[in-house]
Amino acid sequence: MEEQAIQSQNVLRNKNYLLLFIGTLVSNIGATFYSFAISLYILSVTNNNAAIQGFYLGLCGIIFLIFTPLGGVIADRKNKAKIVYGTDYIRGFLIIASAVLIYFLTKTDNSNAVLIVIFIMGIVLNFISAIFNPASGSLVRFLVKEDQFLQANAYFNSLHSFQGIVGMILAGVMYSLFKENIHILFVIIGVCYILSGVSEMFIHYQYTKGENQLTIKSALADFVGGLKYLRTKKAILSLIAGVLFLNFFLTPYFNSLSYFANVYLPGKEYLFSSFITPEMWVSVLGATVSVGSLIMGIIIGNRKKPMKYGKMVRDNLMLFCLIYMIMVSVFYLFAETDQLKIYLIIIMICSFIIGLVIVNINVPIGTVIYRDIEKEQLAKVNSLISVGSMGLTPIAASLGGIIINNVGLGILYVICGVGFLITTIFISLNKKTMQL
Repeated sequence: MEEQAIQSQNVLRNKNYLLLFIGTLVSNIGATFYSFAISLYILSVTNNNAAIQGFYLGLCGIIFLIFTPLGGVIADRKNKAKIVYGTDYIRGFLIIASAVLIYFLTKTDNSNAVLIVIFIMGIVLNFISAIFNPASGSLVRFLVKEDQFLQANAYFNSLHSFQGIVGMILAGVMYSLFKENIHILFVIIGVCYILSGVSEMFIHYQYTKGENQLTIKSALADFVGGLKYLRTKKAILSLIAGVLFLNFFLTPYFNSLSYFANVYLPGKEYLFSSFITPEMWVSVLGATVSVGSLIMGIIIGNRKKPMKYGKMVRDNLMLFCLIYMIMVSVFYLFAETDQLKIYLIIIMICSFIIGLVIVNINVPIGTVIYRDIEKEQLAKVNSLISVGSMGLTPIAASLGGIIINNVGLGILYVICGVGFLITTIFISLNKKTMQL
């Protein structure tokens, strides 16, 4: 395959990149709606059982991780654009079909049957996402030039941030409006995926069909080849090992926000309680993170001076760790003492700073991967990196729900904070990471 020539210095003037950008924005807003709604809806159906919610999130994570390497192999052999829009169409129609089924089940007041549908859809949708993500993540590499990797990465990070702002706020509003008629929200989500597929259908790049057919044997051979190739990238492997544990300790915190809103806020005087529902506070906190990410993404996207990526990641991890420790402390000082207005103000400020910091961690890591991995290997290596960095999150999601049910949010936050601190120290002391 040959990399497509780009005439303009600004990557957004590349039509194919822009189509992928728009399609990803629409589908990600749909994904934000779905993940936001489904977590709160499970708590609603199960009377705030965090263990069941955690089990659902853990199961979905396991399915995604198991099949992501297969998605990487497929993406390296097949037309990535067709995979991207095809999977978006499938997800859209499946979610609409599940909305119809849930509508009839809620009429019978059969909450167990509704849960079964939700779990089955979680499994199916995460299997499809495992095929979609490697193709989508590696497609950018075939649409832009090497000197635009940082800008393309930063803009996509800004896109995710914008989606986080608009998507999270709208998700909170729409869930509040449709929580008694959740099927309507699911139909809207399905339409978002379908519209995304329409945009992505017009993406073109120079795809050359492989000579060998995709078989189980060839898929395994590709998978093993990707592992061997990744083993030659020692610095990237060291960084991914650290990110694996960072994600393990961060996942329970972000998953716990819906539980906090459902248990700590209802019936109490909290910030803007006259017009913001508890469910909407989950979206407000998520959107605050995204505002910070959007601002920093724009800044990085316009930065011309080369950066030392390893040092940048280390410095921002240390700042992230400090902010997280503050968040744990104020939970005990204010949330546990019902001073919810003060707590929410401080958490909003911390969330904004976290948004700034996350971009300064994610964009350098993504840019290093684009820079150092051959594009013919990129999809399967990206999928292996995804598994390597997210491999413990299903366990973290399940354990987080169990810990909340047995000892409460405060202890969970302390455990996660200590683990995050230890992991940050190990990453900071790794010389290979600092050489990136």
